[in-house]
Amino acid sequence: MENNLIERYLYDVVRRLPEKQRKDIEEELRTLIEDMLEERQKDRGTEEVKAVLSELGEPAKLAMKYRGEEAHLIGGEYYPIYCQILKLVLICVGVGVAISAVVHLVVQLPAQGGGMNGVVNSVVDGFISLGSLPEALLSAFGLVTLVFFVMERNQVKLQKKEPWSLEKLTQIPSAKAVIPKSDSVVGVFFGVLIMVIFIALPECIGYWGKNADGELVAVSVFNLSIWSKVIPLFVISFSAGVVDDLVKLAVGHYNRTVMYVSIVCSLISVAAVTICLKGYEIFNLHFAEELSAITGETFSAKYDILTHWQSGIASRVLPNFLLAVIVLITLLELAVTVYRTLRYGQKGKEASCLQ
Repeated sequence: MENNLIERYLYDVVRRLPEKQRKDIEEELRTLIEDMLEERQKDRGTEEVKAVLSELGEPAKLAMKYRGEEAHLIGGEYYPIYCQILKLVLICVGVGVAISAVVHLVVQLPAQGGGMNGVVNSVVDGFISLGSLPEALLSAFGLVTLVFFVMERNQVKLQKKEPWSLEKLTQIPSAKAVIPKSDSVVGVFFGVLIMVIFIALPECIGYWGKNADGELVAVSVFNLSIWSKVIPLFVISFSAGVVDDLVKLAVGHYNRTVMYVSIVCSLISVAAVTICLKGYEIFNLHFAEELSAITGETFSAKYDILTHWQSGIASRVLPNFLLAVIVLITLLELAVTVYRTLRYGQKGKEASCLQ
């Protein structure tokens, strides 16, 4: 019992620290606890262990001391989560802007004409597009910082604030309940990246090729005439997925908080996608015609998708197929979350950093 209390206490402290500091501080704390127990010159029982741990104090405050936090803009229990989310958001925004600039460069290169002058003009345009990177990063930094600043100054707690006691120590999660950070980071990265592409570069998703004059042209598979109407739905859907992954990243293991957030985010995401695919003609019904005009090819084979594109593929088959795939993947991911939570997650009253 006493060893379990010590391990839970150490886990609750070091999980709030930067990874590179965790091992050294855990060894230091373990030695300190052993020394304090020896100084009491009593049998090492549960009551002595409880007294020593209570004397060390609340794990969150002890972790704060090890981080050396004093005056701060964002601190306390908010700081570790703030750093994780800020780093991830800045990476996603930076990559998104960089990809937009590269695509802009590729699209504009043929339009500038041949020769060195055309190449130079295209490169200059690409760098001009990259000029928005500092502004985008600064805006992302300011937005994330503002959100956490308001939360801290208004005492919006990430967990229920009750008097600390040893009974409220976080349970050490099962190895099978731990959520790899890489999974959450990849989910957030691609969620933001796809959202940027769908919002800023929908015209580039489709066919790329040269026309009869040798110019590079793109034919979008999407119906861009209604794109301003469906963008909010895309943002809602992808944002729900990003929030789900951010919560998993912050908590680090499956528990009821993660499960409930996943259920809500999945419902929101699927609802937004359903409205988008069933309520709007998001695919370009004239895609096959435009492609035929550019390439000079005719599509008449019986089993060629483009042959039946306008008569049913774009309006019914493809939207229904995509919706079915999205719903199936969402249900599978949700089933894994629910199963791991109920099977391996902590039981009873949990104490995660987001409860």
